[in-house]
Amino acid sequence: MNDNLSEYQITVAVWMVTYNHESYISQAVESVVNQKTNYKYKLFLGEDCSTDKTREICIRLKEKYPSKIELFLQSKNVGGTKNGQDIYKLCINSGAKYIALCEGDDYWSDPLKIQKQVGFLEKHNDVSLCFHASFIDFTNSKDVIRPLNISEDCYFETEQIILSGGGLTPTASMMFQGRYLKEILKPQIASKTAGDFVLTLYLSLKGKVYYMNDIMSVYLKNNQTSYTNTRRSVLFEIKYKYYVVAILNRFNSDTKFVYWRFVLRKMFSLLIILIYRLLFLRWFAKYRHYRIIDSGINVLRRTKN
Repeated sequence: MNDNLSEYQITVAVWMVTYNHESYISQAVESVVNQKTNYKYKLFLGEDCSTDKTREICIRLKEKYPSKIELFLQSKNVGGTKNGQDIYKLCINSGAKYIALCEGDDYWSDPLKIQKQVGFLEKHNDVSLCFHASFIDFTNSKDVIRPLNISEDCYFETEQIILSGGGLTPTASMMFQGRYLKEILKPQIASKTAGDFVLTLYLSLKGKVYYMNDIMSVYLKNNQTSYTNTRRSVLFEIKYKYYVVAILNRFNSDTKFVYWRFVLRKMFSLLIILIYRLLFLRWFAKYRHYRIIDSGINVLRRTKN
């Protein structure tokens, strides 16, 4: 093990939350516990009183991998935000140097993912967040989500992250320095949703944000139980845009309006997209595979692998 990591009981704390993921949770957990790495890591798994067999599966997986999984069973359904915050706190309390994310309906496709990301972060202490490309697994195909026109490793600036609107970093691709999470958790708790966007924004203020072009995770787009995959109602559209605007307003204030031009540009983009979706919601739902990216400025692309 790297001498720089010998002081840590756990090098990587893996954050995972699950609710009604009966068909997906085993694959998600197995993809984490079967990582091949020289670094110590542990999965912190929060189960939110699912109505299907997700809890039973989680308990069996905990029994199968007792040293690799810390299972937190909610006593009642608290919702994704509260469940996620509880698991973040467990990750902080673990004292891990790095924290990686993977939701219960996604999974890691590369068994060397942790090894690669930790290896990079150990050599680049000025990088606060590292993320990578990800498959989007549709029923009959796998597309790739990656930054537009990027086919190699690179850095991203805070301005680009603001304009991405949260679509830049697939959840299961993110690994970041754990020392920053406690401070960042405050604005994230207030965000109510779009938590990844908050993490990415505030981590970009702590250090560099680095993109690895390796495809090392899978976002299960065909999961019909996913919060982000259910058909978006008018109320959902309005609420979601409201939350993103609230995030941007707080970020604007916290940074003393240094990025106000980019924040304003993003808010205008959100308004235009909201109007479009409200006017053409039925058409949009029918052809949602070809969705407009929220950035409104082509931050992301999808390509066949």
